[in-house]
Amino acid sequence: MLLAFCGGLLAHISVNTFNEYFDFRSGLDQNTHKTPFSGGSGALVQSLHAQDAKKAAKYVLFTAILSALLTFLIGVYFVSLHGTELIPLGLFGLLIVVSYTRWLNKLPFACWISPGLGFGPLMIVGTYFVLTGTYSMTVLWTSLIPMLLANNLLLLNQFPDVEADKLVGRNHIPIAFGLVFSARLYGFTALCAMFVLIVLCYSSIIPMVSLAALVILLPSLLVYKKALSYSRSVSNKNAKHQSEPASAIPSKVDQEQLQGLLPYMGMNVAVTLLGPMLLGLCIVLA
Repeated sequence: MLLAFCGGLLAHISVNTFNEYFDFRSGLDQNTHKTPFSGGSGALVQSLHAQDAKKAAKYVLFTAILSALLTFLIGVYFVSLHGTELIPLGLFGLLIVVSYTRWLNKLPFACWISPGLGFGPLMIVGTYFVLTGTYSMTVLWTSLIPMLLANNLLLLNQFPDVEADKLVGRNHIPIAFGLVFSARLYGFTALCAMFVLIVLCYSSIIPMVSLAALVILLPSLLVYKKALSYSRSVSNKNAKHQSEPASAIPSKVDQEQLQGLLPYMGMNVAVTLLGPMLLGLCIVLA
């Protein structure tokens, strides 16, 4: 159990540090407007001189590669323990880790779904397999709920970074299809998570008491309403100023609108973390 936890933690460290390194090298960190939920950590650009930042970036890259290598070695150990059935799952997860920032961010739907695949089916089903040596359809269906929530978490966190991300060649959903479409996709995905939970309960795949997790998931509809309002406001403003050059730094009006969205981004984080936690507790204690 502890080794499986370490593998998941190292994979998360690896994808985050790869992201930190490539965002610094691309210049994104120098142009983005940081919020508590977006814009990266800013550690390499906020408190270091340019030369020191370049040196520090090498250590960040080393950490990313080392974490990925350790994740791979833990996977090799579990393969030796349980057999080759784990290999496709492990390699797919490792591929997402090393390719997310540099390549998947240029493919809208791949960028949207890969965080959920990583934190949902790949991590949850993979952990179940290394603990039991078997795969489970019940675990797979249940893992769809954290998958959908994680997709929504990263989707909403991309809203403040659209202009900055454009400058470095990213092409995620909010860039490719606009904020209004993205807000509607958020709402649809939130409803899908609730629908999956209800179907799993009424099909007796998971205990009926698991419906209690709906209490945590329902606030995502408030997040959707605010995200749609924010998106329409920003889209209308951009339509009026199409002739003006785009800037990665929000104007005063944009910042005021963004400040209104931030509490809902925090609510979205709470839904993503607490929803699966309550669901897991209901399943274990039922």
